[in-house]
Amino acid sequence: MSFWNVDNLKAAMGGTWVARCAVESVIGLSTDSRTLKAGQAFLAIKGETFDGHAKVHEAAAAGAPLVVVDALGAVGGKLPDGVGVLKVGDTRRALLRLAAAYRKTLERTRVVAVCGSNGKTTTVRMLSAVLARGGESENRWRGTASPRSFNNEIGVPLTILSAMPGDQYLICEIGTNAPGEVATLAEVVQPDIALITSIGREHLERLGSVRGVAREEATVLEHVRPGGAGGAGIVTADSAELREVLPSLGSRPRAMITFGFDDSADVRVVEVRQSLGGVRFTLNDKAEFAMPILGRHNAANAAGVVAAARRLGMGDAEIAAGLAAVKGEAMRLEVVKAGGVCIINDAYNANPDSMRASLETFFEVAAEAKRRFVVLGDMLEMGSYSDEGHREVVESLRDRPVHGAVLVGKAMRGAAGALAGTNIEVTLVDDLDEKRAGEVAGKLRAGDAVLLKGSRRMRLERLLPAMKAPVAMH
Repeated sequence: MSFWNVDNLKAAMGGTWVARCAVESVIGLSTDSRTLKAGQAFLAIKGETFDGHAKVHEAAAAGAPLVVVDALGAVGGKLPDGVGVLKVGDTRRALLRLAAAYRKTLERTRVVAVCGSNGKTTTVRMLSAVLARGGESENRWRGTASPRSFNNEIGVPLTILSAMPGDQYLICEIGTNAPGEVATLAEVVQPDIALITSIGREHLERLGSVRGVAREEATVLEHVRPGGAGGAGIVTADSAELREVLPSLGSRPRAMITFGFDDSADVRVVEVRQSLGGVRFTLNDKAEFAMPILGRHNAANAAGVVAAARRLGMGDAEIAAGLAAVKGEAMRLEVVKAGGVCIINDAYNANPDSMRASLETFFEVAAEAKRRFVVLGDMLEMGSYSDEGHREVVESLRDRPVHGAVLVGKAMRGAAGALAGTNIEVTLVDDLDEKRAGEVAGKLRAGDAVLLKGSRRMRLERLLPAMKAPVAMH
């Protein structure tokens, strides 16, 4: 029986038929009626600002032979003849159950889970580029990786369900906002290798402390398959908090490999050189690699990728070719040229640790700029640590060669006093709307460099349209 047989889906999701399908099987599953392909089942997900149940008729019109719902009253109206309706207790839970069932069919697929406070998506891109170089030249490995930041209870199962039965690898990014989320997703992913990029001050509002973050991220290691291909935990050596919590885990992979800058790292970065063109780094075994993305911290992330790829049997020449071909993610240390100004767009998200790494990268690669500006937005979900964290970031600018600082948001504006008595030109902004973006852009001139860094909801990339025809360099 095909996995996508409708009765198999019913059993996997724990549903009951409201109306039987006219077809025996579907070709996959979608949660978005706008991108649904004819023949795919439609799963109605309810979010904070949307309800997929309102799109059931649209999905049926697009060719969905089956709709999965948890609230019949929200559907309304009669569906076309032959469209099946499967009712489940909770569509989010049903999606996780379906992905867990599908994961069991991927016995020959090497599955890697990527967790950590910072650098997950970039690490997924690096690992995907590297693993695509695996295998013989005429028969390269084929695989699937999380698109964008598909790292929550919807994105992770959709990533698993997008894998093909013959794939050699599957890379799943796992994120968290609260205790228990990593464990829930890792139980579904059942990784052969778990890679933890970093431990930092993320989501402290719910995770409480950096040690709480370490405990949460480390739970992925309890779900590494002992008999799978790889069977390893590959973790940053640069976190004392992670080292402290590892002994308390209920179980750990048979192999533990550490990476990073710390002297204790098994795969240790001993030298990093970077420019606007990217990063070159050397490991403790003399192996050298280069990649066209910025950030010394990304050299550490790449060391984790090297460790994972070696564990899966790849040679350094293949790994080097993959890293050299990696493409950076938009708004993650993305280099943009606009009106003669060099913009480092790192506006996707922020916490104090990623902010520090971004600032270090910016001042290193922009050393030759005529003037340097930073546009820093609030770091959200910081809880009681918010005031201290924002002041720490702003205060770090005192000893930097920065001409101007644009501080966006209530928390950043509240920390502005840390720059009192300096020669830094400080601009306070409530929201970087079109008018204020134009004012900030007006401060810049050819030869300047500017960094954009803040939490996602601050949307600091709104500065770009105010500049002249931004064109990405890479």
